Amino acid sequence: PVRLLLVLALLWPAIGWGAELMPLGGAPWEPGPDSPPPQETAANELQFSLPFHQSLDRVYWDLPIRPIPRQAGGITLDITCDNPAAIRAITLYVQSAGNWLAATAIPAAGRQTLFFPGADFRAEDSHADWTRANRLRLSIWRGAGRSATLILHGIQTDSPPIAVITATSATAPGQEALAKECAQRARRLFEKVGLLTTSLTDDFTKITPRQQAWVVLPYNPTLSRQHLKLLERYVKRGGRLAVFYNSHAPLAAQLGFDVRAYATQRETWSTVAWTTNAIEGLPSLMAHITQHLLPVRAADAPAITLGHWLNPDDRLDRDLPAAAVSPNGLWFSHVPPLATPGAVQWLAAALAHADPTIAVIRDRHQAERRERDAQAAATAAKLRPAANEIRGVWSPPISASVRSKLMCQLAENKVNALFEHIGSLRDDLPANPARQRQISRAIAQAHAQNLQYHAWLFCWSWDGYPPPWSSDRFLSNTPGSAPTWLDPQHPANREQLLNTVATLAQLGVDGIHLDYIRYPEWVGETPTAVTDTQRDDLTATVAAVAQQVRDINPAIRLSAAVFPTPDSAAALGQDWPAWLANGALDFASPMIYAEDTSRFAQQLAEAIAVAPKAQKIVPGIGVSADSTQLDALGAAQQMEAAREQKTGGTIFFQLTAELLEILRIQRAD
Repeated sequence: PVRLLLVLALLWPAIGWGAELMPLGGAPWEPGPDSPPPQETAANELQFSLPFHQSLDRVYWDLPIRPIPRQAGGITLDITCDNPAAIRAITLYVQSAGNWLAATAIPAAGRQTLFFPGADFRAEDSHADWTRANRLRLSIWRGAGRSATLILHGIQTDSPPIAVITATSATAPGQEALAKECAQRARRLFEKVGLLTTSLTDDFTKITPRQQAWVVLPYNPTLSRQHLKLLERYVKRGGRLAVFYNSHAPLAAQLGFDVRAYATQRETWSTVAWTTNAIEGLPSLMAHITQHLLPVRAADAPAITLGHWLNPDDRLDRDLPAAAVSPNGLWFSHVPPLATPGAVQWLAAALAHADPTIAVIRDRHQAERRERDAQAAATAAKLRPAANEIRGVWSPPISASVRSKLMCQLAENKVNALFEHIGSLRDDLPANPARQRQISRAIAQAHAQNLQYHAWLFCWSWDGYPPPWSSDRFLSNTPGSAPTWLDPQHPANREQLLNTVATLAQLGVDGIHLDYIRYPEWVGETPTAVTDTQRDDLTATVAAVAQQVRDINPAIRLSAAVFPTPDSAAALGQDWPAWLANGALDFASPMIYAEDTSRFAQQLAEAIAVAPKAQKIVPGIGVSADSTQLDALGAAQQMEAAREQKTGGTIFFQLTAELLEILRIQRAD
């Protein structure tokens, strides 16, 4: 039988451990129907053929396994993937007490480590224990219709010495969904640093420095006296804490920090300015958008305050310290940030300062980032923009005090189109002269820098504000719940949309960009889904919007941010291929948020295939989207892929201080 050897350097050999999942009694992998048997390579590894050029939705192989150690944090696969675009996802199943428990990951190109946390192995209507599994299934799902090969270098259970706590009702009552999302963010952030994590619930009786060198509290706002006592004991015994958005002063004091009073404002904070000489390896800036803060600073030495928030006018606010670090851990003033390059560099620097054993990882990360930035500049230097190509950015609302400066920076970095979020239908733009004047000034400032100004409008999404309109204008997910979506078929909603775009057209915008021009995702998940009539009515509404705009100014370009694949869009009534075919849209912007460039290129090709021509597609690149965060090289490679397919340009999501740095790196003078 083939022995599966994992090449994995454990970061802390004294407390980290792993155990191979060896075939029992020499039993081979058992291929499923239409799945070719794996082949042993000369390097004593396994090669799995993925014949997705055939009409197969998945292939899979089963393996009897040894008992999984109770302390295991998850299962690690060490793989090489030659064509990730051919793979939609990899699902690892374990069979326990007759139940199949599943966890899923998405591979990238080349050799990589995929970690499947034990907490992710779940099955509906089952409380089976994943560590009692006796069988494993490697299931690979079809992406693009082409063949691919996956090399399995090794598979083992692993227990990373960093534990991310997913709050239950005990420490985040009524906010479990938000707590889960924050835990996922934290895990991704640590993984981007190069550190695997395991997932634990908030039963702090089980944590010990012998097993967990770090415990991460991504969102645990309600800590009882007993919780605080257990965490205090953990720290006194040598453990370290990474704490996010927490107001518990006694816990902060134990780490050497002082949590300040809660702060909030109508405008958003979007940037942290780090004090680069505070500790080794800090970036200058980090993007993170919020209206709520629990500022934190060092109380006394050896704790160190790491930086401060910038106000919306780009001035440093000394009353808003952003984070602190000490030998006992680190503390951040909001929830875990997205894993952008700046956030990853900040976390690596803070972890290494608190825990010198991580310094080698920080240094490696910095070296890799410098190398990737150099490659990004070289890639961008080779790119030659096509005539009339859109080089755009989506932007949240821009403060008037920094608008001129930002537009100048965009123009300097070869951006030629700004898609600024100007609001939604609830803002009633036709009845708001003050807001109309603000947009007029923004258009003039954009034109002064030779920037096209596209008004980015949210159509049917309702973001939780109390509705001023009658309830029959809304769709409801659950009876009695707050409205989250305007009914696209309601005549008053349609009239409000037409009046809003007419007002924008009269203000002199270069383009109107529709977003959330679809039904909500929870409608698509229901058995009834979206009907043909609903889909046709939405197509008619987009055509009416186009007619309204062109009657006022035929030079205005109408576009829409859309779901990336025609099938996923159609399920929500968003038949954007028809909107392009009938001439209602000048271009569509599929939000192709994928970190792997080959996956991005494949989805882009699928979008172009249903468009009248490639120039009608201007793909969105997810530099700082919830699901994807790209560095300068990843962004440059996706721009290159778009130009190779002769699209009408690209739009980056979204405008932040970090995106400006990426654009600066890419700029070829």
